[in-house]
Amino acid sequence: MKGIYLLLLLLVVPFQSFSEPNWKVLPNTCVVEKAGDWCVIPVKVKLSDLPTGEYCVMFEETPLGCTRAGEELTAQVRFQKPGQLTLLNQDKQPVLSTMLKIKTLMPQNQRRRVRSPWSIF
Repeated sequence: MKGIYLLLLLLVVPFQSFSEPNWKVLPNTCVVEKAGDWCVIPVKVKLSDLPTGEYCVMFEETPLGCTRAGEELTAQVRFQKPGQLTLLNQDKQPVLSTMLKIKTLMPQNQRRRVRSPWSIF
């Protein structure tokens, strides 16, 4: 009889998933014309597989905003060099982090020719 109650209890109580905390940050790379240019992009942060509560997103030392687990946050990020995007829990402890990168269209240093481009012989 105890086995039937245990079986019913397992069917009624939903299973809790114990997966790793996860987030999706899009985009995580900014394209600028040349090195040293400022990058301004809207970053979407989608939280999943996190315990309920409020989470805040920081870029380096700059707070971008807060949201609840399972929701999406969109924030403008302005940066000139690659930096760390960090998700903090209610206790201000880091939960997740990722790098925001910068790609340039023009190379940083243009190479000089060692010799002339043509020759008579």
